[in-house]
Amino acid sequence: MTPEPLPPDTLLARRFRLLSVLGQGSLGIVYRAQDLDVGDEAVVKELAPLGSRRAPDGRLEWPDYGEVKAGHLRRVFVEDAESLRTARLPRVPTPRAAFQGLGTAFVARASVPGSDPLQTLIGHQGPLPVEAILDVLLQLTETLERAHRLRRLHRNLKPANILLASSGDAALVDFGGVREWLLDATHHPAMLTSLALAAPEQLQPRGFRGPATDVYGLAATAHAMLYGVPPTPPPERDPNRPLLPAPGFFDDSHRILVAALERGLALAYADRPQTVAEFRDLLTRRPSAARPGPSLAELDDRALRLKTLRFRPMECPGGGILDRPKPLKRGVCPVCRKGAVLLRELSPRLCPACRVGVLHPAPNKPNGGSCPCCRTGTLHAHTPSLLKRVKHFDCDACGAAFTGKPEALVLSGPGHAPHAHAPGSSATWDEWLARASLGRPLLRCDGCGTRFVDEPSGNRRHLADHPSRDQSRHPDEWSRIAAGLDPECGNAVCNACKADFFVDGDQVTALDATWDPYGFFARHAGRLHTWDDLCWIGAGKESGNPGLVSSSGTTEFDEESGYLRLVHTELPALARFAGRLETLEDWHRLAHGLPRRGHEAELLDALDQGIRAALRRGDLPFDSRRPEVLWRGEAERIEESADGEASRHKGNLLVTKDEVSFGGLLRKWRVPTDAVEAARADHDSLLLTLKGEDAIVEFEIAPLEFTADMMSGPRTLRLDAQDLAARLSR
Repeated sequence: MTPEPLPPDTLLARRFRLLSVLGQGSLGIVYRAQDLDVGDEAVVKELAPLGSRRAPDGRLEWPDYGEVKAGHLRRVFVEDAESLRTARLPRVPTPRAAFQGLGTAFVARASVPGSDPLQTLIGHQGPLPVEAILDVLLQLTETLERAHRLRRLHRNLKPANILLASSGDAALVDFGGVREWLLDATHHPAMLTSLALAAPEQLQPRGFRGPATDVYGLAATAHAMLYGVPPTPPPERDPNRPLLPAPGFFDDSHRILVAALERGLALAYADRPQTVAEFRDLLTRRPSAARPGPSLAELDDRALRLKTLRFRPMECPGGGILDRPKPLKRGVCPVCRKGAVLLRELSPRLCPACRVGVLHPAPNKPNGGSCPCCRTGTLHAHTPSLLKRVKHFDCDACGAAFTGKPEALVLSGPGHAPHAHAPGSSATWDEWLARASLGRPLLRCDGCGTRFVDEPSGNRRHLADHPSRDQSRHPDEWSRIAAGLDPECGNAVCNACKADFFVDGDQVTALDATWDPYGFFARHAGRLHTWDDLCWIGAGKESGNPGLVSSSGTTEFDEESGYLRLVHTELPALARFAGRLETLEDWHRLAHGLPRRGHEAELLDALDQGIRAALRRGDLPFDSRRPEVLWRGEAERIEESADGEASRHKGNLLVTKDEVSFGGLLRKWRVPTDAVEAARADHDSLLLTLKGEDAIVEFEIAPLEFTADMMSGPRTLRLDAQDLAARLSR
């Protein structure tokens, strides 16, 4: 169940007044709000995921998470917004404010006037024109390309998160680091994402998510624009059937778009465009003609490499050495693999101002309470004489003076601090506190005297000399500031490399690292793991199973009964084979584009066919010593006599570039080669049609052995009438 939205007129951070609910999803609630500081409308999103609930006082409770996880989610939510603010991505509304309160966190951004979610447009109009789809896609690829350069994924691309103005300008909202963490934390990822629009790896607990994950979401969104419905969800897809057949009668733009979407919606991560720039190229270039097969030189080179392939026992396919890593001990830092990840000592009672004193509860009464004029001083009571019961209260900071009882206090001396209270003003003590935005009870530092007050929203407010300069934060943020830390940092740190972590029992998340020698942080920043997982993952084994890893960390195998299963690799030649089981030798062969053991005949057959085709085209000489010779061999000429009887004459058939001759030493039949108008084969017979002649000249060709000297070694083929006819027809 999702929590109930906050009621209208709720005031957040003394600035945003909620007006209505715009939408609610599995991660949060979106409100239309009034920004009292700017004077316009804004959009406020509340972090309210599945598993949280609304308390009667409006605060959000986290029964399925616990306060430690809830605190981490709040910090990630706020930190995401702050990083978006500094990134200034094109077509992404910049957050105005990000803050914690009411037990959760909020992000406010400007409203985009005159725009509607793309989902609404599709619902009203149905499929969009191809030109409009391409326009939206090209705008978003620019945004995502900039975001990916900053190592930020969107992770939730769908029509509901794309705003489209009447001018055609697109805006992208709802970047989701919190969603990434929750996807790792939940056993039901489909509840946190749109199943039909999410890439397959987003539905897997350990799935690698990168730029191609956003490419899938962008292609799925384009599918919804093109057909009015999202694509078939990955679990229901048949990998052997095309997802989007393009009818031949569609125009080029449609076929180009469909071809790009087919690539972008590939189930395997490695089969998709690896960057949005590659996806954009597919959208903007004309479909190329079918790639011709490998040339004879390429086939010969491949056969030579197959013949000479050698590798060391622990050499990694593609280069480097394969190591057999040992799992790290529990608690060892996966970033540097040396230090220990230790919980930080955070105290909610340590003063964030001086970082030395301790906060103590103090009743905010007139005697010893905070001065309503300067807010920083302390009132001290004294009685002018024993006969007078009226007490006087003087501020030890600004000199303001009050006279009377708590039920009716009169400002008798305004003091020297700036304030808006007129001398002689009378109010109850509670009214004076309300006018000065002071609470009760107070938290007072026993060292520096700084005052804090706990607010109904769950935040703790630092009281300054004026309410406008107060600072409100969640208590766990103040505890980090008191320890001299960034308020958004984690609760654990490596004692060697100072990498920052969030740890909750057995669950660990890497938050920040300034040194990343093994690339762990680049691959796993913000991801949720258990300590057991990190024992292997931190050692370089992403799968969590024993096996081999290249020294560069770019290729990983699991060992299974003497075979190697490819977990992942950055080698383009092997990436599409992820999950496949082969021997080490065959992995070396595949890395070089060579056939696996037992499949060499396929390459050699292709090489023989290439030699035959080159002979027929004339690219390969029949006789390297006499390049003008096209054919030389035994044959029989078949001639039909007047009585219908066929006669046969044996001889040698010689075909050169200039002449076709047949016969023995003394008697020969000759004709210029260019007099042959047509040549065809019928089984073993060569049938020649000569210019100006009705009769067909027929030769029965004796097959012969031809040896081609290739770089990979000599190859012998059996040539027949078909080959000669094809050569003469060129």
